[in-house]
Amino acid sequence: MPIFEYQCRDCGHVIDVLVRASEPAPKQCPKCKHPTLERKLSTFSSGGNKPDNCSPRRG
Repeated sequence: MPIFEYQCRDCGHVIDVLVRASEPAPKQCPKCKHPTLERKLSTFSSGGNKPDNCSPRRG
């Protein structure tokens, strides 16, 4: 299930929402109750970088 970020256009509050296919997107800001949530472009995490000892050996 994807996690989406939404930001209220009125107060700027940002929320993360776990979206299930059977549930609609949130309709209003949980902080100010204004109905102007906008889905933000999210970035993805790859789980971090490899430590140096996992690099291919040269030689």
